[in-house]
Amino acid sequence: MDQESARDMLDRRTTPELHEEIRELWKKHSIAEDARDISGLLSTLTEDCIYEIVPTGHVWTGHEGAARFNQDLIGAFPDIRFQLDSIVIGPQGVFEEAWVTGRQEKDWPP
Repeated sequence: MDQESARDMLDRRTTPELHEEIRELWKKHSIAEDARDISGLLSTLTEDCIYEIVPTGHVWTGHEGAARFNQDLIGAFPDIRFQLDSIVIGPQGVFEEAWVTGRQEKDWPP
């Protein structure tokens, strides 16, 4: 898969309207995540989305992979909670930092 370079990402232009569109999509994603609404969460992702845990090398791709990632995560941590600490919204997407807490009941990642 070709990855966009950091320079290309920095060259992306934005508008107030694009910023608001990305912000609203992130809010929809976050609400679906908190509600354990996998189909709602998937509706906020591109078809070629990637979930990756870099230190372990685990990778989930596409909507099927994203659904499996989230189902397995919720299955392993049924009381998982995300407390947002900071967020950055830009034309490249959204970066968030959060405190994640929960009781682990199953191995994860599987």
